Amino acid sequence: MLEFVKFKKEIMAVVALIALAFTFDGLYARDNRVELVAMRLEQKIVRDDYRYIRERIWRLEDAYKCLGEENCYTIMPEPIWIEYRDLCADRKELEKEMEIFKGGQ
Repeated sequence: MLEFVKFKKEIMAVVALIALAFTFDGLYARDNRVELVAMRLEQKIVRDDYRYIRERIWRLEDAYKCLGEENCYTIMPEPIWIEYRDLCADRKELEKEMEIFKGGQ
């Protein structure tokens, strides 16, 4: 009877080790998937921000019938010009981020 109890403890120890191995494997596999999803979400957010800013710039250029920062500076009122200039700077920053994503893939 004592041998069976000792044998039972050994089996439980082996089962516990196997369960622990599967737990660690599942944890790391999920970690990689979560990291990939987070990266793709960040890419989508940057693309959406870029599209919004680009559309806003186009609307301002259409409204004031100008193209490019040089030409719009003379046509737009100062508060609108400041917003336009900031949007152009944001767009350039987002373009750099998008290039980083392209280089990382």
